[in-house]
Amino acid sequence: MSAPSPKLPSSSSKTKFNDMMLRLGIKNKMRGLIDDGSPFKEAAEEAGVPYEMALALTKTDEDFHAMWSDSSRSSDTPARTYPSTVHRSPSEVKEDFMAMLVDAGLYEKLAQMAVLAEPGTDEGNKVLMFFGRSILPTMLPKEHVEDRTIVELREKSDGELKEMLSELRNRRITDGS
Repeated sequence: MSAPSPKLPSSSSKTKFNDMMLRLGIKNKMRGLIDDGSPFKEAAEEAGVPYEMALALTKTDEDFHAMWSDSSRSSDTPARTYPSTVHRSPSEVKEDFMAMLVDAGLYEKLAQMAVLAEPGTDEGNKVLMFFGRSILPTMLPKEHVEDRTIVELREKSDGELKEMLSELRNRRITDGS
């Protein structure tokens, strides 16, 4: 009787093994580049991984997160954490986005556009309407009238508050009839 033949791996497990070895090779290559002083972005691109994908992997893969941390610590320029890499609240995302726009010179460019817009022409009117309807309302801070009212009410005595409530009640009754 002959010895049983060894069981050969299936093609799907071979593919999984090859994929794992490929990922491990990419990680090792990136780790070596970062250890040699390359920034995270350059190491990812040289290893053949798109930078955005490598950043996204820092959320789920401990090795990529460790490489990103090591790279940012050894770098002369501080690494900026972008909303795509770390969970952020919507207000933090907006703050980061506005900070990036400011770094890119947003306000100077917008002011230059407004200076060059010539009122009375079709193009100038479009630019100025764009500023009036889209840009200014989003950039100018909104007043919170309620906040001031609450502070003013807290400064009043109980008697003043009761008197104010009775006046409001009387106005509501007289206006409602």
